[in-house]
Amino acid sequence: MTNHLKAILIFGVMFTALTSNAQTRYWDLVITTKGDTIHCNIDPEPLFGKTKYIGPGMKKGVVIDTTTVKEYFTTGFTRHSKAVYVPVLKHTAFLGVAEQGKINLYYLNISYQNGTSSRELFVTKGNDQLFHVKEPGLYDNYGSKTDKYKADLAAMLKDNPDAYAKYAAQKKINDEQIKALIHFYNTGQEAKQ
Repeated sequence: MTNHLKAILIFGVMFTALTSNAQTRYWDLVITTKGDTIHCNIDPEPLFGKTKYIGPGMKKGVVIDTTTVKEYFTTGFTRHSKAVYVPVLKHTAFLGVAEQGKINLYYLNISYQNGTSSRELFVTKGNDQLFHVKEPGLYDNYGSKTDKYKADLAAMLKDNPDAYAKYAAQKKINDEQIKALIHFYNTGQEAKQ
C-alpha cells in the first residue's frame, strides 16, 4: 500500500470517527406551557445567570422561566422541577418534586447570605392549595412553632388509615420521614432508602 493511499485511508477513518461523535446527546427534558416536549441539555445550577436549556438546532440557550416552561427534568431525569404557585411567595416558582401522586411533595432549597441553607417542604393534594409542612423556617405560614402545619398534613392523610396511623405514631417528623410517609400514602409501599 502506498503512503498516499495510507494517508487517505487514515483520513477517512478519522473523519468517520469525528463525524459520528458530532451528534449531541440530550440528557434533559423541558415541557413548555404549550405542552411541547423538548429534549435538551440543562445546567440546573449555573454559577452565573439564570438556568437555561439548549436543544437541537438551537444556537444559544433559552432561559427557563415559569411563563414558558411548566416543568423540567435534569441530570439525566434524576431531578424534576415543576412550576407551582407558592402562596407565601405570592408568585409561581420552580420547586423540586420529591413525591408525585395523590399527594405531591415539593421542596425549595434556600441559600442564606451567611452561607447556610435550608430545605423547605410544601405539599398539595389534588387541586388543593399548596401549603408548608416543615418545621417553621423562612416561609412558615404560621409564624411560630404551632401544630397547625401538623394538623393540615394529618387532615390530608386521614383518608388513608394506614398512612395516618404511621403519621400519628411519630412524635416528631423530619424531611425524610415526611417524604417516606407521602410515598407510603401514594403507593402503599415503604420508601426505598
